[in-house]
Formats: sequence, structure tokens, C-alpha cells
Amino acid sequence: MEQSNNKTKIRAHARVDARGESGAGQPAPQGPGAGKRPAMPGRGLEAVIWLLAFAPLVLCAVLWRSLPQQLPMQFSLDGEVNRLGSKPEFLLLCAAGPALTALLAFLPRIDPHRENYRKFARGYRVLRLAFALFYLLAACSVPVAALFTVSAAALGLLFCVIGNFMPKFRHNYFCGIKSPWALADEENWRRTHRFAGPLWFWGGLGVAVLSFVLPQAAMFAASFAVFLALAVVPFVYSYILYKKAHANTRGS
Repeated sequence: MEQSNNKTKIRAHARVDARGESGAGQPAPQGPGAGKRPAMPGRGLEAVIWLLAFAPLVLCAVLWRSLPQQLPMQFSLDGEVNRLGSKPEFLLLCAAGPALTALLAFLPRIDPHRENYRKFARGYRVLRLAFALFYLLAACSVPVAALFTVSAAALGLLFCVIGNFMPKFRHNYFCGIKSPWALADEENWRRTHRFAGPLWFWGGLGVAVLSFVLPQAAMFAASFAVFLALAVVPFVYSYILYKKAHANTRGS
């Protein structure tokens, strides 16, 4: 009897060990979703990004027969058309959307700091989503001239989105303020992007509002000034941080 009990205990321990080694030691999940693998994070958002990326091509295919042979491709500061393009040129413009989306998806794979992209993966996906949406609106503004003001506002909102996620950007070579001092020093990178994030957010919001308030010529001038400041000011701030750190290093 004692030998039988010992054999029973040994079998029970073997079953417990097998469950522990296989990672199945937790209670079996109950309910309708039992046994199903969890959905991959970001998969739904990734699908939306690609749908928006190919939307300009779908738009081009739907409107192809009804499009005129010459389409407005470039506008002056007064909002007047100053260059016309052919239908094949419009097709190339629409095809650039998926190409840009593919490029943004590929760049992290060749970045020496590619592991850092995982730390702001959601922000990077939202950034790609914003680019795809902006490109769709830009493509729509060609056959529908009335959407030109909307596209200008969308550019400002794109800067809002970038600015909102910019403080979360981690050290990399493709996404963010790529001053030589920020690329060389991770602390400089962090502080530069924490400074630039709110600047880009409010600057982009201002451009979006101005696009509906100011005449087009004034709006272009104001937008150019804002975007120039958004590019230059964080760059200068990064250099100032570098000089301060260099001075402190010398002093010590």
C-alpha cells in the first residue's frame, strides 16, 4: 500500500513539473475567448495606416475617366494655379503615398538604434497614420481645389501630432530633431525633444487655425515663418545644451 501511494505521489509531481516546464501551470482560461492567442498590439492601427496609404490610388482609379487631361499641381501664394500636370503625373502622386508608408515602416529596421523604436512604438505608428492621412488629403486637393485650405490645415495638425508624441521619441537616426549634438548625446536628445514637443504642437495648431482665418497669401507667409521657427529653434536649443554640458565638463 505504501509503495502504491509513493507511485501516485511521483506521478502527481511529474504532472506538475510538466505543466510548469511548458508554461501551462496557470489555470485554464474560461469563457468564449479561451485558448485564443491575444491580438498583436498595433495590428489594427497598422491596417488603418495601409488602408489610408492606398486610398489615393483608389481615388485615382475611381476618378480616372472623369478627370481632365490637365490638373492643378502647384499653387501660388495667392492660391492661384501656376502649374498644371497630366493624369499620369497625378497617378504618380497617388502612388507616392504607399511608397512613403513603406519607407517609414522600413527605416527602423536599418537604424542602429532600432531597439529604441519599441519604446515609442505606438507614437511612431500614430505618426505614420498622420502622414498617411495628410497625404490622402493632399491628393484629394488636386481634383477638388476647394480642399486646398483643408490640406493646409491638415499640415498644421500633422505638426500637432508630431509635437504631441515628440517628447516620447527615443534616441534614433530617422525620427525627430536630428541635430549633431542630440545624435551624439542621449541626454541632449531627451531634453531637446521635451522642449520641441510643445513648440511643434502649438505652432502646428496655430497654422491650422490661421489657414481658416487669414487670406491665402498671408497664411502662406505666416505658415512659412512658423515652420521655419519650428525647424531652427530646437536646433539652436540643442546646441545651447551642448555648449552648457561642454562648459561644465571643462569646469570639472
